[in-house]
Amino acid sequence: MGLERPLVAAIIVLFSSVIIVVTISLLQQLKKVALPVGYKYGIVFDAGASRTTLYVYRWPAEKENNTGVRRTWIHLERNFTVKTTGTLDLGGASTEIAFVPKQHSHMSETVIITLYSYNYTVYTQSLSCYGRDEAEKMYRAKILQNAKKKSSIEDPCLPSNYNLTLQLKYIFDGLCTAADIPPNYDPDTNATFIGTGNPVLCQQKLLSIFSFEYINVGGNWTQEKLQPNIHGDFVAFSGFYYSMEALNLTGSFPIETFNSTVQEFCSNNWDQVQQLFPNVSDPFRRSYCFNANYIYAVLVQGYNFDQESWKSISFQKEVKNSSIGWSLGYMLNLTNLIPSENQVIQTPMSEGVFCGLLFLFSTLVVFCSIFICMSIIRFF
Repeated sequence: MGLERPLVAAIIVLFSSVIIVVTISLLQQLKKVALPVGYKYGIVFDAGASRTTLYVYRWPAEKENNTGVRRTWIHLERNFTVKTTGTLDLGGASTEIAFVPKQHSHMSETVIITLYSYNYTVYTQSLSCYGRDEAEKMYRAKILQNAKKKSSIEDPCLPSNYNLTLQLKYIFDGLCTAADIPPNYDPDTNATFIGTGNPVLCQQKLLSIFSFEYINVGGNWTQEKLQPNIHGDFVAFSGFYYSMEALNLTGSFPIETFNSTVQEFCSNNWDQVQQLFPNVSDPFRRSYCFNANYIYAVLVQGYNFDQESWKSISFQKEVKNSSIGWSLGYMLNLTNLIPSENQVIQTPMSEGVFCGLLFLFSTLVVFCSIFICMSIIRFF
């Protein structure tokens, strides 16, 4: 009788300890919760010719297929590369094109971009001095150079009945026009550009004065290789979009529609232009004709779009309510270099408490088992 009570107690403690060990192990495993890992942030400064824009991006710290920003203009539905859309960007100082060529190119302007763990071979080219603002300066420098009377110059890209007086330093203050500085140059001398509103001559002059086979690098004009053949669809944004929006030409449209619209608009005199855009400041509305004809020169002569491939261009400001710009693509590509963070798992008990309880009751199981075995041996 003296042995039975301790034996019964040991058996009760043994089974209780086993139940407790199993219970806390199951609770620790089944009740754990995956906590959100939070977000990472990226900041991009876009220092343009006329303004600086700040972009702030956020993405889950636990990345998807090694790429951080999940909701973008590329939509991943399956684990293989998807159709891409080329981009056309027109800024103040430069213009850019990027697209995936139909055939792999070994040009120096071809780069490999990794998105969602898949590689895309992208042709990309940035033409310095061919942004809208710098191009206008080069255009005015050329027509000033060819003018018989240097103080007053006919400008077919300005509306008729509109005169624009500029100091020469406004035209020749940068690297892009340094080669065209006239003899006896005085930066404070004024030149008056007299608008004639001639869309045909405006387009001809723009096409004739720009040689897009050359780009400006550090003040030196160097010849570049021709780009691969245009392939696929394109989105034209920033300066391309805003210039077309002014003429009510957005989305996709044939080149014939573009030409007829530009022809009609550029034939308006200054009074008519003011009536069409009563709430727009003069520096913008006087430039709409130049902008449209320059876009034609860039796309047709610069990037080799023809009547058929023009239809593949869509002039857009946004895609799925997201603004289009180089900064988003830059941040997408940059996230490939940023390590992913694993999810944080929260358990009902801290690791220290769980291990302590597990050790305590496991020890009780061992001691109770030894005691029971020894008691049985003594009994027999």
